[in-house]
Amino acid sequence: MAYENYTQVSWTPATPITADRLQQMSENTQQVKDATDDVPRGVIKLKEVTGSLTYNSMNTYHEIINLKNEGSGNPNNSVTLPASRYARITLNFPGIKVSAPGQEDSVYILRVTQGNIAAAPTTLCTWRISQPIHTFLDASAGVPTLPTNHQIRGSSFPSYFGTGTYSHVIATGGGISGSAGTGIFNIEIQRDSGNSAANPTTFIIPCSESKMQMYLEDIGGQG
Repeated sequence: MAYENYTQVSWTPATPITADRLQQMSENTQQVKDATDDVPRGVIKLKEVTGSLTYNSMNTYHEIINLKNEGSGNPNNSVTLPASRYARITLNFPGIKVSAPGQEDSVYILRVTQGNIAAAPTTLCTWRISQPIHTFLDASAGVPTLPTNHQIRGSSFPSYFGTGTYSHVIATGGGISGSAGTGIFNIEIQRDSGNSAANPTTFIIPCSESKMQMYLEDIGGQG
């Protein structure tokens, strides 16, 4: 633990330089280094997406944002961190947009994975998002009789849900290594079907309306 062996070494004129005093000064320097090394280092990598993403599949994960080496001429957003650190992965998520009927009993699953997306990466955490109840009316088919005080959403007024900030903390173990598998982090989304997967409606991640961000922070050493 930082400073547990720290002892002030005082000096006055003619104070003898002894091995014990020099050793304590070295110990003090190491204690300061240990304490400084444990301080959080802040944001390590950040990525933003500003173009909306559209899907209509069921029970299939789609990669929506990641931290990785983007290749020649593009940013290297892969993560490198030493051993025995804590890191926080954060997603600023613009939510899910639905503007047509279908699959109202489905659940949306966000997950964070670590490793190459094409090579069965490790799942670090998942979040399940249930969409609210919403009713869409097709005016061309006529308007049915409605219960008193029942409010109806038209198809020109889409539903938005799931918007918010999601985060997950990991330990770096023996270290995270750049563009290797341990230095790649992905966030994926899947629509998990309810009673039926027939006629799924399109769902959108509306990044063009509110950009999506993913970033990884070093939040301190493990002591």
